[in-house]
Amino acid sequence: MVVEPEEPLPTPRQLASEFVRNCVNEGCGYPMDPGADVDTLITLEGLVEVRLNAAYAQEPTRESDVLAMESGLKALFPEADSVLVTALGVPVRELVPNHLRTALAVDEDRRPAAPPRPRPMVQYPDRAPAPSNGLFGRHVAIWGSHGWYYEPALDRWEWQRARLFTTVEDVLPTSFVLPYLAPMLERAGAHVWMPRERDVQPHMVVVDNDDANSGYRETCNWSVGGSGFAMGSPPYETGHNPWQDGTARRIDVTDRPCTATWQSRLPEAGSYAVYVGYGRSAGPGMVTYTVSHAGGDTRVVVDQRMAPGTWVYLGHFEFDASAAVTLTTAGATGAAISADAVRFGGGMGLIERGGRPSGRARWLEGARYALQFDGMPAALVYNVTEQPANDYVDDYRNRGEWVNFLRGAPLGPNKDQLNPGLGVPVDVSIAFHTDAGITPDSTTIGTLLIYSSRGFGDDGSEVRTFGDGMSRFANRDFADLLQEQIVADLRDLYDADWTRRPIWDRDYSEAYRPNMPSALLELLSHQNFADMRFALDPQFRFHVSRAIYKAVLRFVALQYGEPEPVIQPLAPTHLSAVATAAGIELSWQPNTDPLEPSAMPESFRVYLRRGIRGFDDGRAVQGLSTVIPADSTITGMRVTALNGGGESRPSEVVTARAAGGGARVLVVSAFDRIGPPAAVDVGGWRGFPEYLDHGVPDGMALEYVGAQHQFDTRVVWRDDDEPGHGASHADWETSVEPGNTFDFAASAGADLLAAGAGSAFDVISDERLAEEPGLATGYDVIYVLLGEERAAVPGHPVREAFRPFSAGLRQALRGARERGRTVLVSGSYVTEELTRGTEEEQAFAREVLRAVHRSERASRSGTLRGVSGPFSDLSARFNTDRGGSVYAVEAPEAIMPGDRETVTVLRYGDSNMSAAVAATGVAVFGFPLESVTDRRERIALIQAALQATGHHD
Repeated sequence: MVVEPEEPLPTPRQLASEFVRNCVNEGCGYPMDPGADVDTLITLEGLVEVRLNAAYAQEPTRESDVLAMESGLKALFPEADSVLVTALGVPVRELVPNHLRTALAVDEDRRPAAPPRPRPMVQYPDRAPAPSNGLFGRHVAIWGSHGWYYEPALDRWEWQRARLFTTVEDVLPTSFVLPYLAPMLERAGAHVWMPRERDVQPHMVVVDNDDANSGYRETCNWSVGGSGFAMGSPPYETGHNPWQDGTARRIDVTDRPCTATWQSRLPEAGSYAVYVGYGRSAGPGMVTYTVSHAGGDTRVVVDQRMAPGTWVYLGHFEFDASAAVTLTTAGATGAAISADAVRFGGGMGLIERGGRPSGRARWLEGARYALQFDGMPAALVYNVTEQPANDYVDDYRNRGEWVNFLRGAPLGPNKDQLNPGLGVPVDVSIAFHTDAGITPDSTTIGTLLIYSSRGFGDDGSEVRTFGDGMSRFANRDFADLLQEQIVADLRDLYDADWTRRPIWDRDYSEAYRPNMPSALLELLSHQNFADMRFALDPQFRFHVSRAIYKAVLRFVALQYGEPEPVIQPLAPTHLSAVATAAGIELSWQPNTDPLEPSAMPESFRVYLRRGIRGFDDGRAVQGLSTVIPADSTITGMRVTALNGGGESRPSEVVTARAAGGGARVLVVSAFDRIGPPAAVDVGGWRGFPEYLDHGVPDGMALEYVGAQHQFDTRVVWRDDDEPGHGASHADWETSVEPGNTFDFAASAGADLLAAGAGSAFDVISDERLAEEPGLATGYDVIYVLLGEERAAVPGHPVREAFRPFSAGLRQALRGARERGRTVLVSGSYVTEELTRGTEEEQAFAREVLRAVHRSERASRSGTLRGVSGPFSDLSARFNTDRGGSVYAVEAPEAIMPGDRETVTVLRYGDSNMSAAVAATGVAVFGFPLESVTDRRERIALIQAALQATGHHD
């Protein structure tokens, strides 16, 4: 008889590995990383320790899941006294973030032993009150990706990543951070620190006490207060620190008020960031600066106990030809204060590499160069490799060391953690990047978070605590919360299948080096078409930034044991500005956030602008309307919403001018669209053919570098100069692309009055007018400002909110025409969607607008020539070029008369197609009037339209 050999019993490790792999492959009721497995199993005196590999920890760990897994593994070893399951060297239950623990005890080691008190860097006593349940007094460090740098191997300045899908990673995250994320955090009360220049203004003016001709003046007896900034003669060589070239000024605080003033003429009017610098003075305290700008004077209180010897950001301000900042000792705290330099604007590159500066605006450069100009010590911060030519590595290593230097002992730079640094109590830092990777279908690569449970000890060893004793697993908690918030919001708002990638514990410099809670965010893949369809959408960037802001807010509150924070509101909508005998009646509606119940407004703040430039610091308003005193100037108004979490971003700008007598003029502000460029995905041909539709930037586009020229998905990446599919040109990467400013109504109203339409005008948003269509009949002339309003953009879902004529607006204009009112309309897509719409929409185009759609993209040159009636002798040009003073019109519409009484009055100079039509009571332009950059030409066109329609004031 043959005896079959018995199968050997599985080892304990094999049993545990089989259990884990079954959970991966078949499922155990909770998620498991595909690479999860048992690394080691140890048995010792009744104890079984199952050590899972690092891949297991890449999946977000939840309390119920980990307890179930522990139970399943314990059941495999019934004879063991205890079974311990670990990963990353700790029990797996320690991977559950503090904020999601109920059965498990909170890990107090992940919180500071003594939560720091809020220490506001800057305060604005004339603006909205400080948030009570936000981030007031907290400090957040953020940096967006890489930047323009010098590559010695090629002896050229270049990007650190490839130009793909009309952008490059070196600026794409910046298009989230600068216009959206940083202002959200600031409106919640935080002071935001950045290692890269934040101002896109290419001009820079520095006023300094060391330059007798720069515009610095002082009263009382100031004295030299140590070393300080001096501009010298840039460009600077590596290692040159301009903050050691000059002197700072110092004065004791007494009852006598003393001042220092920095005043200058600016190269041109516009928006400038304002920075101040001061030295290390004995007994510093709080001091007040007053910024004099186009909207008035704004007081800014600065805590000079923090950040001496570097640039401290006060905010962005609108200036006319001149600018001034005044410091006063009145009301100052502390024994003495310091004064040094004031800077207006970001400027151009100042650091010499390879014998020349970058030739780019400083905001485009990497952090390595900004930190040198900011006065950071070379060996500790921006030249940490100690290899003078290795700018690439220095640029990503220095960000963590910079934030450590901001903080200072015992969390200082890793070469000297006891260095006092600048004394800024940074609470959290975020490295914001995008990633590479391609999917063959329409799925996204999605969102990856990287943290480090390890870091440098003060002796250079690897440790799992920060210098103040806090566990570095706080980094995992922050990364988990950040990823959770982003993915949840994107699944709710954009893509139900948005990919949540792993959470990596890695020694990447931007995660490993910071000595406070930090995370490295890889939001999406800049190499993948599916991801970039979202990334090029400014609405998407707004919502991603809001998710990051909410994660920071919630993490900081949890770290410090504070109550559940309040989310700042969204901007008000449905604005209306109507001049009456009592003044300008301004009204609006609150904007609810379906994702955040706490984001409800508690009050509002109204900001005024008299003339064309510069808003004031606002006034508080309860309710949904107020009356603004009127004068003879054009008054601009915008509204924000406030609650305990902070202040919303501003609403669109509405304007009015009050005057007695004459025809009443209404501007309907109907240009609401912001959005991505056209997309195409047909037969292996994918990308963004921007000639079909540029998209509409929100204010301005920072990310655009040039048109995509490689659409073939089969072309693979070779290097950053030959990046394959998605490759894009570089001809626009030094320009900032203007978009929808939400502030075109003021110039439209002024142009209408100058053209003789009337003596006063009001502005009502199309949403408000649609709700009460009868308002239109109270006006003699109604101008509908459509801009590039469009619901259907090729390659994207239809957005009904951007349809040029809603049902309510159609009703308002039909009613106005029936009562003999004059209607003027301009825009790129006035009749396109109407002509292709319902029977009622087509009838509206024919009967009310008296125009029908003929063709898209009817002109490339933007030239216009008059062909009949009052237009006969006119010529004009609208903007079709990127990078100008107003957005480029890439798709002006050819429109045809809708009946026999309507005539073509303008033709496009290149195609000879009909550019505008007119009849009694109505004129329609197939291009946006605001894109005609010569105001005299705009006024002449409006005058001709008024004559052609039979309007007389």
